[in-house]
Amino acid sequence: MKKLITISTVIVVVIISMFFMINSNVIEENRKDMSLPEYILSVHKILFHQTLKSVIAVADFGDSHGLVMFDGITWTTLLHIEDTYSYAHIFIDSNGVIYYSDQNPVKTYRSTDLGNTWEVVTENIGVFWGLTDDKKGTHYATLWAGNDPVVYNSIDNGVSWQVWKHMWDIFPEEKEFYGDQTTLSKMRHTHDIIALSDRVIIGTGDVTRWAIETRDNGETWKKIWDEGFTSHIYDSKKQNILLFGDKGYRYGVAFYDINTPKAIDVWKPEDEDINWMSGSYIYSSVKIDNRYYAATHVENNSPNDVTNYGILASQDGKNWEPIYHYETTASYTELYIAEGIYENTMFISHEGGLSQLDLK
Repeated sequence: MKKLITISTVIVVVIISMFFMINSNVIEENRKDMSLPEYILSVHKILFHQTLKSVIAVADFGDSHGLVMFDGITWTTLLHIEDTYSYAHIFIDSNGVIYYSDQNPVKTYRSTDLGNTWEVVTENIGVFWGLTDDKKGTHYATLWAGNDPVVYNSIDNGVSWQVWKHMWDIFPEEKEFYGDQTTLSKMRHTHDIIALSDRVIIGTGDVTRWAIETRDNGETWKKIWDEGFTSHIYDSKKQNILLFGDKGYRYGVAFYDINTPKAIDVWKPEDEDINWMSGSYIYSSVKIDNRYYAATHVENNSPNDVTNYGILASQDGKNWEPIYHYETTASYTELYIAEGIYENTMFISHEGGLSQLDLK
C-alpha cells in the first residue's frame, strides 16, 4: 500500500483571548486560545494521544488538509493530503494506532508509528463515523453514509476491512423509505460503536434512532436506548457506559449499567431553563480526572432563533449540568473537546479555533 510521509513543524506563541459566551461555571480567565500557525485555516475534530502527550486535530490548510499535532508549544503536521477539506474523522485504537477517515479523497489512512508514516486501508467506501476494537485483535467501524447502514470489521488489527453486518439484513422493515422520501430509508446510516470483550453496541439513524446491542457476534440484537448515540464514554472500572444523543428535544444523555437490561435517560435539553433544543447534538465526550464531559453543538436551527449549546459535566454520570455555554442564531455550529496536556485541563475545538481550559 502507498505510504505517505510528511512532517513539518512550526513554533507558535500561546495567547489569551475571549470566547463569545453568555454564562459559565468555569472562570473565563482559565481559558487560553492557542494561536494557529499561518498555514492552518481551521481545526475540527480533536483527540488526545496518550503516547504523544499531545492533542491531534483534523486541520484545513486551504487548498489541502490533513492531521496536525499540538503539544502546547509546537504544531506538527502528521499527515498532508493534497485535496481541499470536506469532512474527516480521526480515531485512536487501544494500541495507540491512529486512523484518519477522509471524505476527500474517500480513503482511510492508518499510522502505527505515531503519525510518521501512513498507509491507506480503505478506499471509496465512505467515511467511518466510529471506529473501535475489542482489545483482542478485532476492530469495528460504522459508516457515515447517505443511505447505507453498514458496519465493517477487521480481524488483522485494522489493516484490511470488510462488511461485518448490514443493518437492513437484520432489520429489513427499516429499509422502507420514510415520509415523502424516495431515496432515504428509515434506518439509513450507523453512528457510534462500542466493542467490549462480550458485546458490540451500535447507534443507528436517521429516523430509526436506536442503540442496539449484540452479545453473540451479531446473530441477535436488542435495543437498549431509543436514540442512535453519536458519542460515548466507557468507564471500565465502574462498568458503565454513557451514551450521547444525536437528536435534540427528547434525548440527550443516557446512563447504561452493562449489567442491566437498558440505558436510562439522565439529561434532556428540555431540563434546562434556557433553550438547548437545537443545540443538544453531541459528537464529542471525554472523561478527565474522574469527571465526565460532553460537548453539544447546533444543527437545524431555524433562522434567527436563539439557541444555546456548550459543555456539560457530571461527577457520577447521572447528574449533569452545563458548565460553559454559548448563545447563537446560527443554523449549525461545531464544538469538540479532548483531554488536556496538563492535569485537569481540556482542549476545546470551537468553530475552527483551539483553546485550552483549566477545569480547576
